[in-house]
Amino acid sequence: MPPAVVPWFVAVSLPQWPRPARTLVRLAEWCHRFTPRVHLEPPDQAVAGGAPLVLLDASGCLRANGGAARLAARLCRGLARRGIVHAVGSASTGGEAVVRATAAGLRVAAGARPPLDPPPVDGLPIEALRLPDECCAALHEVNLRHVGELRAVARPSLVDRHGPLVAERLDMAAGLITWPFRPVPAPSPVSGEFEFASPCAQREAVDLACREAIARLCAALEARGRGASALMVRLRRARLPPVAGTVHFGAPTRDPAHLWSILAPRLERVHLGEHELGQGIERIELVARRLGRCTGGTPLLVGAIGTAAADAATERGGDDRAATTERTVGELLDRLRARLGDAAARTPADS
Repeated sequence: MPPAVVPWFVAVSLPQWPRPARTLVRLAEWCHRFTPRVHLEPPDQAVAGGAPLVLLDASGCLRANGGAARLAARLCRGLARRGIVHAVGSASTGGEAVVRATAAGLRVAAGARPPLDPPPVDGLPIEALRLPDECCAALHEVNLRHVGELRAVARPSLVDRHGPLVAERLDMAAGLITWPFRPVPAPSPVSGEFEFASPCAQREAVDLACREAIARLCAALEARGRGASALMVRLRRARLPPVAGTVHFGAPTRDPAHLWSILAPRLERVHLGEHELGQGIERIELVARRLGRCTGGTPLLVGAIGTAAADAATERGGDDRAATTERTVGELLDRLRARLGDAAARTPADS
């Protein structure tokens, strides 16, 4: 008998969100690494101080993420590394997770830290229910400030005075009604491919096809505004086993020349087959497994590496010297690993 699926939800409140809406969608897409079901509520100035909300349905994904505590810790580390002010709440129901995250986000927006031991839902302010500001103001006029006090009021009188939304949010916080969940579709993979009309075992033709696949991949990355941090390479061969592997880069890149300098040594070691036996490459596929932001600028380094990066930065018109230094060092590590092996060059992050 398969194990039972444990329901678990993690909500992320983003108080004082300063970034555009497209960045919020990218954040929701980034959360797909934890679970395939992610819900997004955009900023609303009339609800919870205008804080957007991201809700993750981690039901059935806890084991893959190392448990509920590790999932929340990984999520917080990723957001903090990106400089995003956030507050997290988790529970077995989506409504309770949202209420806890919203209450913690209100404390963060006020300059206070969320408590280490979260109080029960009844002790949270009514603003945590994500009610409109005018509704919260009307409830404050009759001295109703916490969820527990609101729950003690007769339900018909609440509906008559404040409408059905208050009663619905109370039921959602208690897990009697599911929180509205509209999954954000996962982003389509960024890839570049080339398919031969017939199996090809000629080295020059395969090299040209690989360059064409790289050009298509870089065009797709340019349209997405990102670079590849990890690239999966698949070579389908006729009458021979396929070849597949993943290449990790020191810095996100969408430079065709750099990608070709990394893939060319690996492609030289691949057996293309014998044309007389009907063998050869049928399809080349490049898929960006991980994406990152590409930056430009003038490097901080000196010498040959710094000069080369300065020339590249001048052509691209960038001025972020530290970012270009990081990219240049990453490209140097990529070339060393391509020529000497993956263990030939290491960074402090690899140890």
